[in-house]
Amino acid sequence: MHIIWIVFVITAATWALNLNFNFNRWDNFEVFTPTTIYSHQLWLLGQIPVINIHQNLGEAILGNGQSGALYLPFTIAVLILKWLGIDLQNIPNVMTLLHLPLAASGWYRLLLLWRLSPGLSAAAAFGMISSGFYLMGSSVWQHIGAEYSLFPWLIFFLHKTLTEAHPRRMAIGFAATWFLTINGAHVQQAVYIVLSLISYTLLIPGRPWGRVAWIGFWIITLSLPALSYSLLIRDESLRSGPLPREIFLEGSLELDHLWGLLTPTVSTDASYFGTSRSWFIFTGMWLPLGLISLFWHRKIPLKTLLLLTLPAILFLDFGLGGNGYVYPWTHTLPVWSSFRWPYKFTFHFLWLFTLAAALGLMQIRGNKKWIAVGLATSYALTFLLSWPDSAWLWILVFGQGLIFLGLAFSRCERLFAFTGGALTFWRL
Repeated sequence: MHIIWIVFVITAATWALNLNFNFNRWDNFEVFTPTTIYSHQLWLLGQIPVINIHQNLGEAILGNGQSGALYLPFTIAVLILKWLGIDLQNIPNVMTLLHLPLAASGWYRLLLLWRLSPGLSAAAAFGMISSGFYLMGSSVWQHIGAEYSLFPWLIFFLHKTLTEAHPRRMAIGFAATWFLTINGAHVQQAVYIVLSLISYTLLIPGRPWGRVAWIGFWIITLSLPALSYSLLIRDESLRSGPLPREIFLEGSLELDHLWGLLTPTVSTDASYFGTSRSWFIFTGMWLPLGLISLFWHRKIPLKTLLLLTLPAILFLDFGLGGNGYVYPWTHTLPVWSSFRWPYKFTFHFLWLFTLAAALGLMQIRGNKKWIAVGLATSYALTFLLSWPDSAWLWILVFGQGLIFLGLAFSRCERLFAFTGGALTFWRL
C-alpha cells in the first residue's frame, strides 16, 4: 500500500505542476495569493499580520478568513518555497500538492470505517478528489482546497469520537482539525460543513449525546477567534445584510450539470471556472450502479439508508438553488440570506452520494453479471450522450472501466482501482 501511495503522490505532483494549468486564478490571483504571501511572511518574521497595506488602500487581514492568515499549512508552504528558492506566487500549486494527499488519505481512511474493501475505498477517494468542483474551485478560491481536504478527517475523527470506548485522542484530533478548518475556510463554507457534520452524526447508531454536545461546544469555542475578527469588518462587506433574492439565487446549478452523476463527458450549457463539461459534479461512472444496488439489494437498514440519502437529496436541492424546490424558501433566514452562489453546496451532496454508491457497490462486489451490466450501461450512456472527442476523454473513460473490472475481479481490485483512479484524476 505504501508503494501505491507513492505512485499517487507522484501522479498528483505531475498533475499539479502541469504548466498548462495554474491554481493561481481569479480571486486567488487578485486577492488571496498576495494576501497569503504577505501575511505568512510576517509570521515568519515574528510579526502578527493585522493590516494588509498593499491592497484596497489597506484592509484587515485577520478578518478576511479565506485569506488564511491563521492557517498554519500556508506558513509551512511559504517556508518551503523560500527554502527551495521558488517564486512565492507558486504557493497555490504547492498547497495543492500538500492538500491532495491529505484529502485522498482522509477519504480512504473514512471509507474503510464503513467496512468497504481497500480497492473500493481507493476508487471512491480518487473520485472525491477528481470532482471538478474540488479541483477547479481550489484554483479560484484557495479555501476550497483547504477546507475540503480537511473535511474527510473531520468526519473520520467525528466517527471515532462517537463510537470508540476511549475517544480522547480522536476528540483532540477533531478539535485540532476543526481549528485548522475554520481558520482556512470561508464562513459560508464553514456553515455548510457544520450541516454535513450534523447529517453524519445522525448516521451513527446509539450516538452518545454527551459527546455530541462536547463536539458542538468545541466547534463554537474554536470558531470564536476567526469569527470575531470577521465581525469587526462585517459592516464593510456588501453581505452585511440579506442579499436581494435574485442575487441570493444567482449561481445555481443547472439541470445540465446533473449529467455528471452518470458521465463526465457531456457538454453543458452552464459553465463555471471555465469548464462546460458535466465533470463539475463527477466522482465516478460507477455511481449510478452503486446507488441502484444500494436500493435493490437493501442489505443496509432502512433507517441508515434514509439518513444517508435524504440529506444528500436536500443538499442537492440547495445546490440547484433557484432550480430547486426548498432552497428558494430559505431566503428569509438570517445570516443564511447573505450567502450566494448555491452551487457551492455541490461538495456536500457529492460526498453523501459517493458514500452511498460505494456502500451499494460493496453489496455486489465480485458479482460479475451486475458489474458487466453496469460497465456496459455506463459506456453506452457515455458514447450515446457524448462521443469522446479528445484523447483525455478516452483515457478518462478507460480509467473508469478499470475500476469496474476491479470490482468484478476482487483479486485485482486494488491494482485496478488505483490505476483507474489515477488515470481519471490525471486526465481531469
